[in-house]
Amino acid sequence: MIQNSKILLCIKGLKEREQLFEILIDTNCNVIIFDYSIDNIIDYLKDNLPDLIIADLPSINLVLSLKKNENPAKYRHLPILLLIEKIEDLSQNIAEKISEFILAPFSEKEIIFRVNNALKMKKCYELLESDVMNLENKTKLKESELLKLKEYNKFLIDAIPMSILVIDSEMRIKFVNEKFVKIRNTKIDYVINKYLNEIFNFDFYNSRLKIEVNKAMYSKETRVLTNVSGVFYDLSENIFDMTIIPITLSTAEEILMIVFDDITHKKKSEFYNSIVQELLSYIQDVIDLDKILFIILTCVTAGAGIGFSRAFLLLFDEGSGKLEGKFCVGPENQDDANRIWSELSQTHKTLRDYINDYDKHSLELKKKHKKILEKLIFEKSEIDESLKLCFREKRALRFENNFEDSTFIGKIGRILEVGEFVVAPLISDNKPIGIIIADNKYSYKKIDKDNLIMLTMYATHAAQSIAIANANATLLSKGNELLKTKEQLQISERLASIGKLAANISHEIRNPLTTIGGYANRILKYLKQGNIYSIQTAASIISKETERLEELLSNIMDFSRSGIIKKSLCSIKDVIENSLLLLQESLRENNILIHYDENNGDVELMCDPQKMKQVFINILKNSIDAIKSRKLGAGVIKIYIYCEIEYCVVKIEDNGCGISKEDLENIYSLFFTTKEFGTGLGMAIIKNIIDAHKGTIEYTSIVNEGTTVRIKLPII
Repeated sequence: MIQNSKILLCIKGLKEREQLFEILIDTNCNVIIFDYSIDNIIDYLKDNLPDLIIADLPSINLVLSLKKNENPAKYRHLPILLLIEKIEDLSQNIAEKISEFILAPFSEKEIIFRVNNALKMKKCYELLESDVMNLENKTKLKESELLKLKEYNKFLIDAIPMSILVIDSEMRIKFVNEKFVKIRNTKIDYVINKYLNEIFNFDFYNSRLKIEVNKAMYSKETRVLTNVSGVFYDLSENIFDMTIIPITLSTAEEILMIVFDDITHKKKSEFYNSIVQELLSYIQDVIDLDKILFIILTCVTAGAGIGFSRAFLLLFDEGSGKLEGKFCVGPENQDDANRIWSELSQTHKTLRDYINDYDKHSLELKKKHKKILEKLIFEKSEIDESLKLCFREKRALRFENNFEDSTFIGKIGRILEVGEFVVAPLISDNKPIGIIIADNKYSYKKIDKDNLIMLTMYATHAAQSIAIANANATLLSKGNELLKTKEQLQISERLASIGKLAANISHEIRNPLTTIGGYANRILKYLKQGNIYSIQTAASIISKETERLEELLSNIMDFSRSGIIKKSLCSIKDVIENSLLLLQESLRENNILIHYDENNGDVELMCDPQKMKQVFINILKNSIDAIKSRKLGAGVIKIYIYCEIEYCVVKIEDNGCGISKEDLENIYSLFFTTKEFGTGLGMAIIKNIIDAHKGTIEYTSIVNEGTTVRIKLPII
């Protein structure tokens, strides 16, 4: 019926629209998505009338405007399916104007079933109306033709997949279809001419049905009853949607047609889904695989969950392919079962209470059933068709009387010592990862169809949780390996740096020591000769080399302490001005002007003022040396202070000799220097201090034009 039908989707929800489109397009029907830029749906459908409209609540008023059109006959039998999230959203006014409603979440089967029903109903109504019109226009039909037409109409009515009965104004039943007869397990002759109160549950008739029938009869408006239970004595658990439709015949006789839609299966599916979603909510934030397995099995066995006596979880080992028992939840024997049920009758535990038990008794729970879990280990070769059937059908299967069976399922029956049990496959990304085995060994309850449906739904989601937990465990393991590797690399780098530092220090100290040693020997020689002048010259050289050594050792100590800072709130402008004060003499001697940008602000930030003063003194000394070496006669150092989002930026520019590209690449390397008497530690000290402040330093330079230093420091 659905094939080649034209279906209009008036769904504003993107997710629901895409889901419905994918479901319907696979049935080879023509799916049209309503263009919401068009305000008038009547003009939109003028030359493009669909067979069916599926709408959501935000679009229903737009769709229902068709019923108010000047030509309502054109749209009279156009079925409207309403998609709602909860039954409370369905008002009486809307219910009277739509064909059916679909309660989210919905399945592919339900959508196809509902669409087919609506299309069948549309066809039936059109045919019925056509037949009625033909009857009115052709009053001289032959008796044989009338009989054929009655049979045809009866076939159409019986084809409707809902129960229908027709009553007169005295509430006597005048017609029922085959579906009603079947659901009531009765005969048509028994029902015809009986009063409504003789067929329906007395309480339901008096409290609901009688009132709604009278309202429909006197208001001439359709009445809708949703989610009604207790309609019939023998079907008290069944749930129905009921529609009461007033009809005026050509003879002016008033009748009512009552349509029953048995939604029991749909409601059960919704209930199962809500329970499964609750169970899965306890798993989603858990990382520990053992706890996830415990939660999964607890949900299978707890009375607040699916309610089996025992549950076992077996997983495939990726390496060996073995199927191994990993966890079990449930009593160990009948006495243990009686004790547990006695405690539960007094405490009324929730699922959350069961799950909290794991944290308190995890070691005890893991030891429980250890012996039976050790037996539930199977080689890959032992897995036969009896288990593969579960994975092929992707649903829980019930097995019984397998004690003498030589199959894999038979082995499980003998190990568990139970005559009836259920096996649910765990599948992730179309790959079997394990199974759940559950039984009612100690409660002796029969495993019914509802148990199988719930366990199948739950196992599908539980498999995904296990797969995610395994992936997390793998990532955690890889992360730990990377962390260890990183630590080892850092240790190696530190050792290499220490070795390099020791070698450089040794080299830097050796040169002045060699000089000192050489001139000390000369002094001894000059003493014997009485050469006072040469002794003075040698002593002067020894003194200079000693100063050089002291400077080197001082810089090494500064470098070692450069990463240790003591922050306090201070003005960056004050720090720079204090640095310039110490360099005032050098700036004057070299004819260098300091240019402060007029827009400079006074930024306060958390920093170590002494360490930052050391940074600015080193940078400014380098600028002075660069200007001096260029021999301009006059130099300029420009200083800018400004804010950049959450950072204070200090930019220092000079017009010195500049730094070559090759030297810039090594500027922060230990003991790298282009100065004749430099130690090569100054820039490394600067970098360490800036890093300790979580800031950045950037050098740009052009040879024979100048250098720019840009320092960024966090304000907080």
